[in-house]
Amino acid sequence: MISANCQTEPKEFRTMPRVALLTTLGVPFETQKIPIHPISDISDIEPFDKVVLLCGRGMGRRASALAKARSTGRRVPPVVVLAPEIDQQDIVQAFSRGPVSYSLEGTCKPVLSDLLRWTAEGQYGLHPAVLQTLLQRVRCAPHKESAPLSTTAPLTAREQEIMILLSTGNNVANIANQLNLSQKTVRNNLTRIFSKLHVRRQTEAVLTWRGLV
Repeated sequence: MISANCQTEPKEFRTMPRVALLTTLGVPFETQKIPIHPISDISDIEPFDKVVLLCGRGMGRRASALAKARSTGRRVPPVVVLAPEIDQQDIVQAFSRGPVSYSLEGTCKPVLSDLLRWTAEGQYGLHPAVLQTLLQRVRCAPHKESAPLSTTAPLTAREQEIMILLSTGNNVANIANQLNLSQKTVRNNLTRIFSKLHVRRQTEAVLTWRGLV
């Protein structure tokens, strides 16, 4: 079922944000009973749309364009990309101007529904394969490029060293050995880093520190 009239939404839709859907694949079956507003261009987004769902190949470029429009002061809802397959270039493009939610075609309806709700509320989710692709990109980057791209609070020189090693795939024991620290000291530093970056896990810390989410 597709709904384009937000003022007459069926009762079961009222717990879901209205979704502006831009797709090259047809309406995904996972969006049945989700209030959808089909659009053909980002200029068609309406004030009642709370999240944008981009379905198809090459939607990273669209996600980047939406983030660029948002940076100019235009009202643009948060974005979810639903791709048919892993495309590293598209993933990098999608994250080039800020965070998005990114999953894969075939995501079951309950998971997609939650993802749309979370994204509309300002949270972001990644399919595990997408997360691994982003982490691989970070780990394969030249060491000199490991400086943070985005932080919510300044890190100390020691914390920067730890994040450089963490982002290149080192565990706590390896970090402690390379920096001549105890593992307890490394963990204490990670706790402070997580607090500064407002994250809970090492993967989230790396992605946030690198400005990928």
